Amino acid sequence: MEDKVYCIIEGEQLTIYVKKEEGSHKCAVYIEAVQQLAREKYDEVLLVITYINLGRDTAYRKEVFELKKEEFLKLVKYRTTILTMIQEFEYKFFVKYQESLLQTLTPYLQALVTIQTALEQEHQTVFHNEQTRIQYQQITQQILIIQTMFDATTLDEIIDQIPAYLYLKQALE
Repeated sequence: MEDKVYCIIEGEQLTIYVKKEEGSHKCAVYIEAVQQLAREKYDEVLLVITYINLGRDTAYRKEVFELKKEEFLKLVKYRTTILTMIQEFEYKFFVKYQESLLQTLTPYLQALVTIQTALEQEHQTVFHNEQTRIQYQQITQQILIIQTMFDATTLDEIIDQIPAYLYLKQALE
């Protein structure tokens, strides 16, 4: 999701947006920057360890090691915090989006099921008219797509169904 949302980070404050706002960047950019800094700090920690192992000014280097280690751990924690906040945002957004879908699509789904049932009863599963058979198949596909969207556990699963949903909605109108 970090590639799909935008962040503004000001000190300890992280604000996440669905669309680009002034001063925002893709959250993935922030995550990559923090990861790069963490890699650099990690390399510095390894270098200090090397000097400690060689016995060069170990008292001073142990203090430097502790400082570098603390900086590295802060960066790792910061990255984890950003990722956690993005996941929480995605979950809350998904829940709201799915609630909206349920409210919007339930009447349409019920109408489709009613039409599907009427067609089944009228034709006893043998469609003599090609147009009626095609309409029945489209209705059945649309019902399955809507049910898949209702049963989705991620936003990506819903988004994957939208093109087919829109195509069939237009075809059925």
